[in-house]
Amino acid sequence: MDDFRKILYGVIIGFIVIIVGWVSFVTLSGCGFSLNNCTASVPKVERTSIPTLFPATLPAPVRFLASSATGTSASAASTETGSETTAARPSNPGGPGDAINLTGDPKSGQQIFVTNCQNCHAAEGKGGIANPGSSDGTVPPLNPIDPTIANADYKTFATNVDLFVEHGSTPEGPSPSVTMPPWGDKKLLTPQQIADVIAYVISLNPVTNSSATAAPTPQGGVDIARPSNPGGPGAALNLTGDATAGATVFAANCQLCHAAEGKGGITNPGSSDGTFPPLNPIDPTIANADPKVFAYNVDLFLEHGSTPGGTNPTSMPPWGDKKLLTPQQIADVVAYVISLNPVASVTATPQGGAEVARPSNPGGPGAALNLTGNANSGQQVFVANCQTCHAAEGKGGVANPGSSDGTVPPLNPIDSTIANVDPKVFASNVDLFMEHGSTPDGTNPTFLMPAWGDKKALTPQQIADVIAYIISLNP
Repeated sequence: MDDFRKILYGVIIGFIVIIVGWVSFVTLSGCGFSLNNCTASVPKVERTSIPTLFPATLPAPVRFLASSATGTSASAASTETGSETTAARPSNPGGPGDAINLTGDPKSGQQIFVTNCQNCHAAEGKGGIANPGSSDGTVPPLNPIDPTIANADYKTFATNVDLFVEHGSTPEGPSPSVTMPPWGDKKLLTPQQIADVIAYVISLNPVTNSSATAAPTPQGGVDIARPSNPGGPGAALNLTGDATAGATVFAANCQLCHAAEGKGGITNPGSSDGTFPPLNPIDPTIANADPKVFAYNVDLFLEHGSTPGGTNPTSMPPWGDKKLLTPQQIADVVAYVISLNPVASVTATPQGGAEVARPSNPGGPGAALNLTGNANSGQQVFVANCQTCHAAEGKGGVANPGSSDGTVPPLNPIDSTIANVDPKVFASNVDLFMEHGSTPDGTNPTFLMPAWGDKKALTPQQIADVIAYIISLNP
């Protein structure tokens, strides 16, 4: 019995010695012989930034589609345009996903929506599906969507929707039957599928569906005319349109309804107006001083078509959606339509508010505006091609019998409505004359302004150089 106790005590003592020795070893390894400021023995935590969140973007603990009255979120422009209402945020935290960096296809998004979202949000997101246990009693509609989510800035709108699709949300209430799944976090949808759904949801709310390049309202503040069929801008907006080629496409496909040069007057029995709308002049809410906005407004009709009001009218075909025209052809038609409305195709008024002088020949800006002009080279081109009519250094004074003014207009100084403190606007104003030419008022003017661009008499670079030279004459 004593031997057993000796063995037991020996084992216990030995175990204690081992523990003490191990602790001493760890302490000496981490701290040396000093116990002050011993941090080496603490496990080192590597801290990294969170790349998926912008600074200060942790969302407030807001429930599904419940809008907070105070506070802002920096992860997306979270306030509505022109208001201080904070955008609705999902209950689940998280920042924007990869989808907002992709281009969504609303047509593909519609199919994904029908398969995955329609059961809760109803067809076309119209809502009305019961959600027992939630505060609202129904799943929120997406058509129209919560006004704090919608935004005139396409990227902001997309980000606001993306947060819900990526991370899901639980609506307020004691026990809601339906919750929003985290489609992104759970890998239930790919980033491209999410981007497509976002594009479709935005297309269901076309009034606010404006990209950063397109203003939600025209100059006068009136709602812009929009097609009856939903959908966002097409690929044509990323292309450079050729107004001359567009005139050919227009004559073959659009003239039957809109008349030659878009003058209108063609009857459309069954429509509220009784005629097809003219494009020359076009609806003033579609025209815009910013050519990118103008193009956007026209493109929506060409891409998706539209049905006018009335009992049984003839509809505008969806030229883009049905692949009836290629993106380049649509871009060309857009350029042609803009050329029919030249006053609105560039900034329409100079500093003084007077109407900008425009050439008699229609047409929009040319390729020269995308190039950097060289004034020295432009002077040489000017001497060879322009000086005969406009005199040395554009001083004017050259007679033009048969014209109302009796002389060719000087370029130094140039017409005050053409000059502009913004060099891009100044260049656009000059470019229209050089691209398309002009016939001065009068009974039979001897000299006409040639269409240097349309006739390929000068290259775009040469035109850009001449523009730079003319601007240099009017510092």
